Amino acid sequence: MAEELVGVIQDQELEIEVWIPEPVLWEWAEHIVAGFQRTKKPYDKAVRAARAAGHEVPLPSWDDDYENIEVVLSNLTSALEWAECQIIRLEDYPQVAITAIRDQVLQLGPGRRKAEAPDVRVKTGASDSASFRLIAAHAGSDLSRVVLVSADKDVRLHFGSGSSPIVAKDIWQAKKALLSLMNGSQVLLAELTSAIEEQLVRKEAVDLTRASVEQQGSAIANSGWDSDRYLDTKLSIEAITEIRSIAEVESSRTADYATAEVNVLLDAQLEGVWWDDRDDELVHEWSSLYGVNAIAQVFAEKDVNGNWDIEVDHIVMFDSE
Repeated sequence: MAEELVGVIQDQELEIEVWIPEPVLWEWAEHIVAGFQRTKKPYDKAVRAARAAGHEVPLPSWDDDYENIEVVLSNLTSALEWAECQIIRLEDYPQVAITAIRDQVLQLGPGRRKAEAPDVRVKTGASDSASFRLIAAHAGSDLSRVVLVSADKDVRLHFGSGSSPIVAKDIWQAKKALLSLMNGSQVLLAELTSAIEEQLVRKEAVDLTRASVEQQGSAIANSGWDSDRYLDTKLSIEAITEIRSIAEVESSRTADYATAEVNVLLDAQLEGVWWDDRDDELVHEWSSLYGVNAIAQVFAEKDVNGNWDIEVDHIVMFDSE
């Protein structure tokens, strides 16, 4: 997504830099590895069970590099630097690392205690604190000219009422704002609308994993689950089943990039983790949700053949139908 943001900036001929704090880069690399492992482990287990039952199921071939965090981090760094993103490194601002650890230990600013299990709470927040402080240190007196893309509620808590960046809650909002600075021709509206209608309903679950999801609580409430029971819940989008309307279309100066808000119905899977006191273990549960009303915030980019490629960046959930 950072590469897409750079593409929009270049297409609009804007003099804007994209900064990525080093701890954010580390978090992204860890998420890639964790996502791969979440996919691999249940698949391997199912294959072993099938083979034990006498079925001739071929053993999967996995790329071990996806489990090597250092390799993933190196590849991710190279890709972002190639896309002309600037990584703000801790080694250039060593005092930031010290202060961030202090915030976590003393529970200041983003410092928090996170529940890992009943009666087990661990201190967190050093990574967030370091990221915020790196941005401030790198921006210096120009901090008020920085747009910080984050949905983290601790952003405003950290910067307080003093000099602070402008906050965009997600990357889609940032791209939309950049496109609206110099809007392209509306002649292509029908073409873009047609591409959205055709592509969204054909997307598979794996194509929708990049989308962040907002207001999951409404979907969880409609599922009938008691959210207080669970240590953690996760909502995965399975499919977009219907497109109801398309609005808020913004296109770039050259009409190579665009954003839009699409009212959709979708299917999702809810996963919850709770602690079973009887067996003294974590238990996973799943539930399917159908006909969930949502807004899909999409980003469109033309490929080398001039065709629109539509991706879902962000989803805002509402009540089920």
